[in-house]
Amino acid sequence: MLFTLLALACSDVKNPHDHDHDHDHEVMTRVVLTLADTNGNSTQDVTWSDPAGDGNATVEDIVLAAGETYEVQVSIWNDLSDPAEEITPEIIDEAEEHQIFVTVPDFIEYTILDADANGLDLGLEQEWSALETGTGTLTLGLRHMPEQDGVSVKTEDMDLDNLPGAWDVNIDFPVTVE
Repeated sequence: MLFTLLALACSDVKNPHDHDHDHDHEVMTRVVLTLADTNGNSTQDVTWSDPAGDGNATVEDIVLAAGETYEVQVSIWNDLSDPAEEITPEIIDEAEEHQIFVTVPDFIEYTILDADANGLDLGLEQEWSALETGTGTLTLGLRHMPEQDGVSVKTEDMDLDNLPGAWDVNIDFPVTVE
């Protein structure tokens, strides 16, 4: 299982190893995907968790039913805060600087359902269609793309190989469609 967490995420600096403490940082230790099939038959939570924020994370498998469509809600948490703090509202407030990117195996299709104030994808709300049976990896990553010189670097049709900014989280979920 592969996973990545930048424990000090949402930095305005380009180099994640630059320890400029003049900027706010958010710790992200848990990502929860809530999947509800559109027929109303089932709801499941699938979790990635790094409770100590040390890179020693666990990730649950996603299991979908062939032919089903799922509404997916992404929530992001800092469990090192007492009490645990949901970071999702801050991501929504800073939507023009964030985007969730998803790569799926060819037996799943997805659609991003939410957008920032400029009409660009955000990705906290999605729809997944399980087309046929198969196993593979679904990658979900939150990218922080702060403005540069007052200009937004987030654009329509972002190229995954040349994204500005830095990953806040980038997780590989094992996925099975039965």
